[in-house]
Amino acid sequence: MEKVLQELLYKANQLSGLIKLYRDGHLEFETQYANNEKWSIKKYYPNGRLLSEVIFKDGKEIGILKGYSQTGKLQR
Repeated sequence: MEKVLQELLYKANQLSGLIKLYRDGHLEFETQYANNEKWSIKKYYPNGRLLSEVIFKDGKEIGILKGYSQTGKLQR
């Protein structure tokens, strides 16, 4: 059985929606796009918990990169 490696969504030939990347059958990254522009990236631990997240505007990182422990606690 083949495993999904990546899910991409296009609308009018532009990336749009939630893009998912898998490694060894586990979700590794999610990237939110709208009109071919990146809005956010989330990275996950192999156990499925959120590792980090960052927000983008006009293609540039804005705000603070949030990192989380393997138990889900926000790190500083």
